[in-house]
Amino acid sequence: MQIVLDVNILVSIAIDTLKPISTAWRALEFTVLSSEELVIELEDVLPRKKLQKYLTTEKIDLFLQEFEILSKPIYIEEPFPEFIDPKDRYILAMLEHEEVELLVTSDKALLRLETHTGKNIIHPSDFVRGYLI
Repeated sequence: MQIVLDVNILVSIAIDTLKPISTAWRALEFTVLSSEELVIELEDVLPRKKLQKYLTTEKIDLFLQEFEILSKPIYIEEPFPEFIDPKDRYILAMLEHEEVELLVTSDKALLRLETHTGKNIIHPSDFVRGYLI
């Protein structure tokens, strides 16, 4: 299975709060797909002040290295689909890629869509219940 983990899920994995997903990902039970846009956002979000109590610079660097090793890059083309939050347009574009099967996110606006191009958009708890257990 090849999926997209939204940046909010990747941050939770980096700060070690989504153990079932992080354990399954690291055990290669599914493949996480990445894009240049996703990596740029992840690199921007991880060092933010509100995360400093959870993540040192060293932990951030190690997580980014791990993400690069364990994820499979895909290329997405503009124009990206229209969406309420322009910062999430690339995520929807990733769902349009033929290799992507679903998106795991805790973003309420994305979750309200439920699907995009026939691919499910699901909450992490639903992913654990429906795909990992």
